[in-house]
Amino acid sequence: MPRWVSGYYAANAALLASYAAVRLVLAPRLLEGGASAAAAAAPGRSITTIEELRQWEKQVLLALAAIVTFKLWRRRSWDHAAAQVFTYAKLVLALLVFVISPGLLAWYCLAFWAVYALLPQPIIDLAASGSVTALTPTTLKEASLATDAAWMVFFYTQSHGTSVAAAPVFLQVADEFASSKLRFGTFDVCVFPRAAMEAKLNTNTWSNQLPTVVLYEKGREWARLPPAEAINNPSKPNNYTRSDIIRLFKLEERFARPLDAAGTSAGAAKTR
Repeated sequence: MPRWVSGYYAANAALLASYAAVRLVLAPRLLEGGASAAAAAAPGRSITTIEELRQWEKQVLLALAAIVTFKLWRRRSWDHAAAQVFTYAKLVLALLVFVISPGLLAWYCLAFWAVYALLPQPIIDLAASGSVTALTPTTLKEASLATDAAWMVFFYTQSHGTSVAAAPVFLQVADEFASSKLRFGTFDVCVFPRAAMEAKLNTNTWSNQLPTVVLYEKGREWARLPPAEAINNPSKPNNYTRSDIIRLFKLEERFARPLDAAGTSAGAAKTR
C-alpha cells in the first residue's frame, strides 16, 4: 500500500477535517447565545461570538499559511514536509478548539496522542529502489571491508521521524550516483542493534546520530554524516540534505557518472 494512503495520513487528515463539524455544529451552540451566555459558561474566555471566532480564524489561518509555505520551501523531502504541515496544523486546530470549548480540547489531545502512539509515519520503501541493498550484520561487515567498490550505508530506524524525513533524500542520492564504483545500502539499527553499536552508533531515538550516512572505502570508514564529533553535541540538529551528502562525501568529484547523449546523468534522480 502506498505510504501516502496509510493510517498515519488518513487519521491526521480526518482529525484536521473534523474541525469543520466542530465549527458548523458545536461552535454556534456554544457561542450563539451572545457574550453574556458564553462568558457565564466559560469565565475569562476572550471569544464570545461567532463573528469574533471568524476574525480569530482568519488570523491564525493566515499565520499557518505563512508557516506552511516556509516549511515547504525548506523541506528535506515530501515526507518531512507532510509531518511539518500536520504538526503546525494540529497546533492551530488545538488553539481554535480551545477558544470554542476547553473541554473539547482535551478530547482532541487524546486523539492526537492515540494517532502518534498507534500510527507512526511510514517510511518510504527503501527496498523499492534497485539502487539500494538492504544489509544484514554479515553483509554490512563485508561492505565495510570491501576493496573493489565503495559503500555508502544509511543507518536508520523505521519509527524515527528524522529517519523518515531523510530516507527519500538518501534514495535520491543513490539513484543519482550508484555505480560499480559506489554502491548503496541501508541498515535498520532497531533490527540489528548490536551491529549498530559496533558501527559506533547511538541507537536511542533521541540521539542526533540517527539517521547516519557512512561511506566505507578501501576497507575503512572514509567519512560519516553527521560527523563523529556530533556525538559530544547531542543538541545539534541532524537535518542534513541531499546537497550536504554530495558535498561532504565529494560525490560529484569522485563518483559522478558520465552523461548520456541527452546530457543527463545515467542515474538522474527519480522524482518521489
